[in-house]
Amino acid sequence: MGNCGIQLFTVRQALAEDFKGTLKEVAALGFDGVEFSGYYADLEAEELSDYLASLKLRVSGTMFSRDQLLDPKSGVYEYAKKLDSPAVTCGLVRDDVPRLDKATKEINTIAQYAFDHGVKLSLHNHWWEFAKFGDTCGMEILLSATDPEKVFLEPDVCWLTRAGINVTEYIGKYAPRVIQLHLKDIEVPDKPETLTELGSGVVDLQGAIAAACNTPCQWFIYEQDSTRKTPMESSALSLKWMRQFVR
Repeated sequence: MGNCGIQLFTVRQALAEDFKGTLKEVAALGFDGVEFSGYYADLEAEELSDYLASLKLRVSGTMFSRDQLLDPKSGVYEYAKKLDSPAVTCGLVRDDVPRLDKATKEINTIAQYAFDHGVKLSLHNHWWEFAKFGDTCGMEILLSATDPEKVFLEPDVCWLTRAGINVTEYIGKYAPRVIQLHLKDIEVPDKPETLTELGSGVVDLQGAIAAACNTPCQWFIYEQDSTRKTPMESSALSLKWMRQFVR
């Protein structure tokens, strides 16, 4: 059964102004869980876990910087475990693409640290990881050089669309590695200012959800980097759409 989460980057300004109050608003909208984008308001994991439980919210993911994840003593792996997060998540930045060997080594190191701590690592994609290298692309090179039992995926279907990737084929190809799915919609793929509520853009969201139902994915996570409505209004509309298709 799929669960509907929200990536808290969507409400980042409100979260910075009133962390707990914003989580309460998100819970009131009816989301099953929240994915943290790296901001935890300096709360201890136990306090945050208890507060989320009081709101009947679960954790759909935890993002941390790569520097934090490359330090096995940073405490982020233990933090994620205490929140019962399905994964620690990171991604590649644009500058990683011409230095893919270095980035791949770092991802493999993080994956081992996560494994040693009893948590999973998932990779969140943008579009630049799909830059062509001959007959292949950066993401394929990276995934072929990582352990599928240790490096999992959180496909962002909007950025896959921007990269010209068929989302259902991609999810199907890497099905055993897909443990979270980012649902994001856009009107014009190469114009980020046209990001929009789920179901009102051109991304094949229904196809992505159907494909993810044949993977280990249990979290379908809405994210909207920018909104023309208020973030809460956009979140409410997107959740209403999600409930039609995420079962």
